[in-house]
Order: sequence, then C-alpha cells, then structure tokens
Amino acid sequence: MPKGQSQVALQRPPGKTREAPCSARPTPNSCARWRGGGSGKLFRVSCTDTPGRRTGLFAKPNVTATPAVTLTLNDAVAATVSALDIAWDVRRPSAVTARQTLFTDHNADGAGGTVSDGGLALMNQRGLAAFATSPLTALLTTTAADAGTLTQRADSLLREAGWFVRCRGTTDAERLGSILRAGTVVQVNAAGAVHSGNYLVWSVRHRINAERHEMAFVLMRNAVGATVPGVPTG
Repeated sequence: MPKGQSQVALQRPPGKTREAPCSARPTPNSCARWRGGGSGKLFRVSCTDTPGRRTGLFAKPNVTATPAVTLTLNDAVAATVSALDIAWDVRRPSAVTARQTLFTDHNADGAGGTVSDGGLALMNQRGLAAFATSPLTALLTTTAADAGTLTQRADSLLREAGWFVRCRGTTDAERLGSILRAGTVVQVNAAGAVHSGNYLVWSVRHRINAERHEMAFVLMRNAVGATVPGVPTG
C-alpha cells in the first residue's frame, strides 16, 4: 500500500468546495455548501423558499457541537451507510510565518511571526501537525495595513489548511432516520480507530424520486483518531 494511504481510499481533495445551483424545493439540484472565507470563517450557501434565491452567511463552524446524527458503517443490523470514501491530504501547512515591515512599527524585523494554531478545536486527537510525518510551514506574502490584519490572514490560511480529512458517501432518509444539513456535526461509527468520530457536514446534495430520498454528502474534519494496538484503523 502506498505511503500515506488509508485503508479506505486516498485522493487529494480540492482545497475549497464550489457553489452549486440551489432551488426552492428539494430536487436533484438542492444543496447546501460551505466555502472557505478570507477571514478564516466559512461561507455557507443554502436554499431559500424562493426559486433561484440563495442565502449565504459567514460563520465560524461550531466543531464542538453535539452530533446531530450518527452514520454507522460495518454493522449488519444497524448500518446507516454502506460505504465511505475517506481521504487525507497532508501536503498542507500546519504553521504559517507572516512578517511585514509597517509604518507604525519600527522593529527592524517587522511585525508578525509564526502561527501554528488556527483557532478551531480539533475534532479528534491528532491534528495535521501531529499526523503528518513532515510538517510544512507556509510563508505568507500578503500585504496588511497593521499587525492585527496580518495575524488574521495567517489564522485564515492555517484554519483552511487544517481541513485535511475528507469523507464522501451516500445514504437515504429512511435508512438514516434523519436529514443531513450542511454546517452540522455528525458522528461516524464503526470506521476504525483513526476514522471514527465527529465530522463537519461540508455539503449535501439531495436526490428525491417516488421511491427514495437519497443524500450524497461530503464530511470534513481537522483531525484523526489515535491508533490503538489490536484495533482496526479503518
């Protein structure tokens, strides 16, 4: 098995999601997505009750919220999802160095420094820096009017890079007994010590016909679980 590959799947996911069409009622085009924002917050796009109208807001995700629903894998009786594709991308910075000379600061080295905490709680035990065998530090070359703005931009880059685990799957409303919603936290069970735990619902696409209400979802998180001797990792 190639180095860095999970036992489920491995691919390099894109850094941001794309906005997709939304409509007033749950149709094959209905969706709700989160997109990275320049301030380190996420921009949520969701449908309204008016055809063709989207509603968006910037918000810091509540990654410590109680899971709204549980997705269970590998259980002959209680499974609510048949398969999950889980990938990680460790070619992301776990620290950001930002430094700039300011008119308001006469320090010869300029204002700024190195940031290694994006301000979001980890959703499991090992974040990107602990999981990656060779942590990366990014050099931020943006310009800023003051030291506070420089720090905010460094936090933003680090927070977005921290979403290094992506999980894809499908389920249906009857089997799950609930409706998945972007921006909520869900729990994944029976996926191994590394991959089980809480995830943020990044996007959901609903497909409804006369027989079923199918939901294709993308989950993200900024940490993985610790390996336990004798316990499957995934």
